[in-house]
Amino acid sequence: RAEKPLFRWWAQYCASAGDFQDALNFYRMAEDWLSAVKVLVHLGDVNEAKNLVLQSNDASAAFHLGRHLEESEDSKAAIEFYKMAKRYNHGVRLAMELGLEDAMVDLALKSHGDRGLQLQVGSYFENR
Repeated sequence: RAEKPLFRWWAQYCASAGDFQDALNFYRMAEDWLSAVKVLVHLGDVNEAKNLVLQSNDASAAFHLGRHLEESEDSKAAIEFYKMAKRYNHGVRLAMELGLEDAMVDLALKSHGDRGLQLQVGSYFENR
């Protein structure tokens, strides 16, 4: 749609003016899921951010939310959003820190040929 750049511009203006609800509405109209998730996280509405990522299936938004969840120490949820974002290395790193072996194997298998990541997970199991 031709209006998306205008909606995104207006959302940025609203956000800069501190009107985050209008910014969120216009980011949604622009289908700028990453920015919408950033606003939701800023507003503290993590559950709505999760719902938006799940509905949009946007990899950038999923990665941003995963990082936020990791910082908030919701590690298992962070791993799921890293997986959705196809950022398997971040998920494996976190799963290794927590000793979540099932998650490590799942992520390594989903990494579709990332030999380095698969070898890292294999090495983890050899050395335990």
